[in-house]
Amino acid sequence: MEVEHNTVGAQQNADGMQQYADGMQQNVDGAKRNTDGTQQNAVATQQIQNTGIDIQSVSQETEILPKLQRIANLDTSLGLSYCGNDISFYLEMLDTYVEGYKGEELDALYNQENWKDYRIVVHALKSTSLSIGAASLSEEAKALEFAARDLQIEVIREHHKDVMEHYRELKDSLVACMKGTVGNTNAPAEKAASAGRATILVVDDDLMNIKLAETLFGGDFKIMTARSGEEAFAALEQEVPNLILLDVHMPEMDGHEVIRCLKSDYRYKNIPVIFLTADNDGEAEVQGFHEGAMDFIAKPFRKDIALQRIHRILQLDYLQKYLKDEVIRQTATAEERRKSVERISLQMVQTLANTIDAKDNYTNGHSTRVAKYSVMIAKRMGYEGEALLML
Repeated sequence: MEVEHNTVGAQQNADGMQQYADGMQQNVDGAKRNTDGTQQNAVATQQIQNTGIDIQSVSQETEILPKLQRIANLDTSLGLSYCGNDISFYLEMLDTYVEGYKGEELDALYNQENWKDYRIVVHALKSTSLSIGAASLSEEAKALEFAARDLQIEVIREHHKDVMEHYRELKDSLVACMKGTVGNTNAPAEKAASAGRATILVVDDDLMNIKLAETLFGGDFKIMTARSGEEAFAALEQEVPNLILLDVHMPEMDGHEVIRCLKSDYRYKNIPVIFLTADNDGEAEVQGFHEGAMDFIAKPFRKDIALQRIHRILQLDYLQKYLKDEVIRQTATAEERRKSVERISLQMVQTLANTIDAKDNYTNGHSTRVAKYSVMIAKRMGYEGEALLML
């Protein structure tokens, strides 16, 4: 029994040593995984640094999003969707929204009872608020815009103060939430070479819409920008684009006036124009088409939809110009062939006439003399040009 007991004890000791050895191996494996993880983190950090991305900025962006989601009446998911789900770009748009605060301007226009300009500015508020996800404020601004359009002054007086208060609250919440953070601190990405790409002129008085267009469309096209009709025509003097994206509602020269000026100028009348608008107004669209617009794009931009419309108009414009050039070329070719056939026919007739005349000395040159007399008589009768040549 004692021998058996010793044997069992020895076996237990051996098992314990094996467990100890296994534990040591696990520690070694764990240390190796930690080392590999540290190396991977170092490589990832180096890769991020090589791209020029500010790691601290990435951390700030991750931290700030939950704070933004707690702001009342701000749908960050909607705002991000308009920014291509790019958090950095969304924060940049929020910065631009705060910087472009128009509360004082709207209050001044309200006090002056300048309803025409009031409508333009509140229209911009409607569009930009929706772009960042403030859909309820956008709807309130839309109601004020329609009231200003229809000169429903009592409606404006009833709601202006409340809408401006909501606007100020949103602006103050954004400022407090984003305090100490930097929107898009990444080094600006180098733009792709523009050679061979279509050029688009974006005309919009709102800086936020300009930035949206540059970011959303800049990867596919070379983008020129102008913030008024006057700036647009100054830009056209420098370079004629393949397409113009034109805002409808702008102060001074609105989109309708700009397109009329474009279509009356032989240098620019063939440039395709797409209107940009946050309206859902069938009459305005009909007016735009009558003035020469080829399509409408709704604001805020939906990148996939907007790009499809832009590509379609550019392709259509190319096909129209190609077809026109081809018709001119084929017409010129057909005209040259017709003239060649006429010359050959005349030569054949002349040769046959000379052959007939040469049979007899008396009739030699008769056909030529008859032709000359016919031309003389025709001139007296008022014939000229090709009609004489045919004789």
